[in-house]
Amino acid sequence: MEHGALFLFGSGPGIGVRVAQRFSRNHFSRIILLSRNSQRLSEEANSLSSDSPGLQVDTVAIDLADTVSVSEALAGVDLLLADSPLEVVVYNAARPIPSKFFEYELAELETDLRVSVGSLYTVANWAFPKFEAIRSDMTLRPSFLVTSGGLYKSPMPACHVLA
Repeated sequence: MEHGALFLFGSGPGIGVRVAQRFSRNHFSRIILLSRNSQRLSEEANSLSSDSPGLQVDTVAIDLADTVSVSEALAGVDLLLADSPLEVVVYNAARPIPSKFFEYELAELETDLRVSVGSLYTVANWAFPKFEAIRSDMTLRPSFLVTSGGLYKSPMPACHVLA
């Protein structure tokens, strides 16, 4: 069974690329990787493409700390979708930098909130109408996954923004 497109926000060498590999093995033929680091995105796309012949991988440089640029990037991303339905969004964005509570600059906290809340909201607002549009297609399973959901069980005190 062929699937629609997977959008992976916050692609990277850990969870991000492994999620993309898993979805490519499960018959997703279209993956769009989004992250700040253009060079790493290119390397990840090449790696995924070589592991899965026939997989179409696109990359988009995006700074999820800048909510205005996120909106602009999403407008451009719509062109990448073309005829592929958006089926899955994985929001894997965070800034896991060492930080001690009360020693963290307010400006850094505001940046973290833009990444983990503001841009997440913007991406969800973009994705959910697309999910609604494919709801009647029983071969597709629209999904919005956020990887930071387990932190309530296992917080990371050394990176209080992830706690």
